Amino acid sequence: MSALYKRSNPRWRHLIEHRSTQAVWAPLVEAFRRRQVAFRKRLLANDPPATGRRAVPRVFEAGV
Repeated sequence: MSALYKRSNPRWRHLIEHRSTQAVWAPLVEAFRRRQVAFRKRLLANDPPATGRRAVPRVFEAGV
């Protein structure tokens, strides 16, 4: 994600000077958007179905 921060990457200075940021910026944003969509789909696929109850975390006693 840090590749999107223009000030942190010295290559952006060259791109800005040559007015070609859109050519690089748009594909980067789209790639990160698709990655996020895929991640959310994986989360939903692994999520157990809702039963209407709140999930209560299990409490384990410390073994001595």
